[in-house]
Amino acid sequence: MKLRRRVAAVGIVALTAGLAAVLPASAGQAGTTRTAQAPVSCPLSWTQATGNTAYPDTSATYWTVRFPVVKGGYLSLAGTFPHARYMSFNSYQGAAAYDVVEDDILVPDGGALNPFQGGNPRNGTVTYHMTVEFKALPTQRAANTLYTGAATKPPTTQSVIYRVYVPDTGQDDTGGVGTPAVTFNAPAGTTLPPECTDNARSGAATTSASHAIRPAAATNPLTWTKATGNNSYGNLDNAYLSTSISQTFGQVLVIHAEAPTFPATFEGEPTFEGGTQLRYWSMCENNPKTTGVISCSPDYLTNLSGGYYTIVISKTRPTNTGAACDDTWLPWGAVQTGTLLLRNMLPDASFAQAIQNVQPGQAMQDMGAYYPSSAYVATLSQFESLGCPPNLSGLSFG
Repeated sequence: MKLRRRVAAVGIVALTAGLAAVLPASAGQAGTTRTAQAPVSCPLSWTQATGNTAYPDTSATYWTVRFPVVKGGYLSLAGTFPHARYMSFNSYQGAAAYDVVEDDILVPDGGALNPFQGGNPRNGTVTYHMTVEFKALPTQRAANTLYTGAATKPPTTQSVIYRVYVPDTGQDDTGGVGTPAVTFNAPAGTTLPPECTDNARSGAATTSASHAIRPAAATNPLTWTKATGNNSYGNLDNAYLSTSISQTFGQVLVIHAEAPTFPATFEGEPTFEGGTQLRYWSMCENNPKTTGVISCSPDYLTNLSGGYYTIVISKTRPTNTGAACDDTWLPWGAVQTGTLLLRNMLPDASFAQAIQNVQPGQAMQDMGAYYPSSAYVATLSQFESLGCPPNLSGLSFG
């Protein structure tokens, strides 16, 4: 009998629990309410890079947002396509770039035409939405989605860098549209990160971005090396050649090569030009000790003659440089030994001579006429004696 009473009691308890599970809260204990926790979210803000390290490009501006990568979380972004040559989002694990989403692969809102695709109008107001998923990069990625890599315990703080290159003339650094709105989203019960309330604490991850630049010692002629590695907040859309230059070989350095084609955007052209070899290229002189940029010659400001560029680098500007002489002067800066950097961005599949396709130790062979050949000239007056445009036939390029 005792056993039967125990079973009956257990049955009553179970029935009571079952009823409590299906009845509304008011049918349970008096004064008890049950409210499901809602997911948490908060706005984040971008920090614009203001320093001069990590080999920045003078035609680009960089913004960083930092956040904890929590399981089940994500960022939602809402923005407007800038009036510029290029924009992108790179995600980072530490200083290593993990994933990138650039302008031309974003799907605009409302079925609008993407202003960064060839032949499309580029001067209207076109918006987009995208997601930053706290997940590993899948085999088949979702549209308008950037990935950070899988979340870990405890969560790591990671960053996304937003870049805008060559805003149209008359536009600000954002291309006239501001930076995208960013919202941090996480499951219920997640503690909001300090970036939500005190974004100044997040700081900027870097002032710019480039791959690991380790040029060899200066030689005559120059020895160009393709940058490898990915530990310096690099842009996955860029590839770089780097070299060391030294005044010990001459007061003037002359670089000569065929110029890749690029889309004209700076003057606010009405349509985006397709079929060009690169989205963007530039040559920059840098301080190797600080990794700060001294000066750059971006594609749209580089003078050409017959499709070729001649870039002249010296401490004092020669009188025979500029548009009238079909060449471009680049200041050497105060350093005796500098680091010269050539960038190629987003090559067309048909452009085999892009830096992206260069094999180790084969830059001259793989780039052909696009290889930046070089020659030192002993003195400023000797270079000026070459005339305007300078007669380069007597120089020994290598």
